[in-house]
Amino acid sequence: MFNNLTVGKRIGLGFSLVVLIAISLGGLGAWNMLTTKADTTKLATEYIPEVKIATDLRGAANRMMYQMRGYGMTEDATYYKAAKKEQEALKKSIADAEELAGRAVYLKALKGQIETAKAASAEYETLMGETETAIAAMNVERTKLDTNAASFMQNAADFLAGQDKAFVRDLDERQKKVSLVTEIANLGTKVRVTNFKAQATGDMVLMKQAVTLLNGLDEFTKQLRPITRAADDVKLINDTEAAAQKYGELI
Repeated sequence: MFNNLTVGKRIGLGFSLVVLIAISLGGLGAWNMLTTKADTTKLATEYIPEVKIATDLRGAANRMMYQMRGYGMTEDATYYKAAKKEQEALKKSIADAEELAGRAVYLKALKGQIETAKAASAEYETLMGETETAIAAMNVERTKLDTNAASFMQNAADFLAGQDKAFVRDLDERQKKVSLVTEIANLGTKVRVTNFKAQATGDMVLMKQAVTLLNGLDEFTKQLRPITRAADDVKLINDTEAAAQKYGELI
């Protein structure tokens, strides 16, 4: 049939075929451009923001944990304030993620990941508060320890001063008293230094050593009581033992 067509008709038919092919190629190109535009839109409005939010969230979490490690090791409140600041940054990243999940079409798993992050953040915030409370309580106990240690040392010093004044009345007895009270004062110093080292290093062995040293006070007071007659001096012995007992309870 094609052979029966005239040259003009053949040329016209060929031209029509070329036009049809051009239209088909143009349509295919337009379709590819629309598909590329859709992919680019998804990338720009959902996937790239998701990556940025995830990066910000992870960075804030890492910095927050780093500051809390510093706070736990040094008990310096500056680290805790820095950790709270990073915690606010973490919450902002979670809020940004929730906003993205609310408008995103293709990020199906994002909502579940946000819930996991929120739960972990809330638990860590609770632990931060408990850490702050524990450190504050330890500081209160340390203050009590220092107060009782100072009382212990002051009582020993007052007693020693009184014995120095009475030294001339009974040299032998006073010498023994001075020697015993000096030993008591030295004992108090050893206990206090050992306890400070234990507190600073968290060494339970040193803490037990401090308690053992403090228990040795009885050895000196038992020798001191028989040669101590003045009511004020007896009271100082009693006060010294009471302060030592309270100090030992607080260690």
